[in-house]
Amino acid sequence: MNTIQDLTNIIASQDRTHSVAQFVRHGLKGTYGKLDQNHPDGVAKAIQFGKDLRPQDLILGYHSAITRAQQTTELIIENAPHLNKINSIALPELQIPQFSPEMTKLFKQIASDPTRDGAEWYLSFGDNRPDEETFSPLETAERMAFGLVTGLEAISNQTPNQSIDAILGTHSCLPEPLLQRILVVNGQTGINNVNIMELGGILKLVEPVSFNITPNSETQANLTCTFRGTNYEIDMDRLNNLYTSYINK
Repeated sequence: MNTIQDLTNIIASQDRTHSVAQFVRHGLKGTYGKLDQNHPDGVAKAIQFGKDLRPQDLILGYHSAITRAQQTTELIIENAPHLNKINSIALPELQIPQFSPEMTKLFKQIASDPTRDGAEWYLSFGDNRPDEETFSPLETAERMAFGLVTGLEAISNQTPNQSIDAILGTHSCLPEPLLQRILVVNGQTGINNVNIMELGGILKLVEPVSFNITPNSETQANLTCTFRGTNYEIDMDRLNNLYTSYINK
């Protein structure tokens, strides 16, 4: 099995001038779980996100099967200025992970309280499950690592010499546990050192986290992360361990 560094090197060796895999949170939910047609943070924001992408050779995507995430991904691809477009497909790992009815109710209560933050509460469980039925932030990070690798593999499987964007349509509180574990911030990694709340909190509506591939030498390439205008190094060992742990379960 190739490591994520191996996959990164393969993509760079294919002479791709631009390769980016982006987690993107869905837009504002309206009626029946669909994107809001009238609010500017709904359909319009997803369309504008696509239009604002830099033109490339090809764009493809994966999405959570939940309607608002699927719509967001499809609208981004449909409105992107890319020469070629591949329809997105559902990826279970990008969906909201398993939550017990009790924890779902509690999360909603906390999220509706203006003095508390539901995302911060969930992330506080770290490597532990809130209860037997609810996935831990660690397990969520493992699922997101798998989603990222799926996007990178899709890029590597396309014709060489193409510039490609891969869109991964998902939800809030899902990419963030991954970022906590793999971003290098002030020379340190891990949930005790990388506080997402200090980096501006959870993803806003239709906000991306971009993973960029750039050649570093003839045989080695870098995978870096751009989040809110700041470029971060990635702890590749931690990222690979999360991915490996997930596929070995």
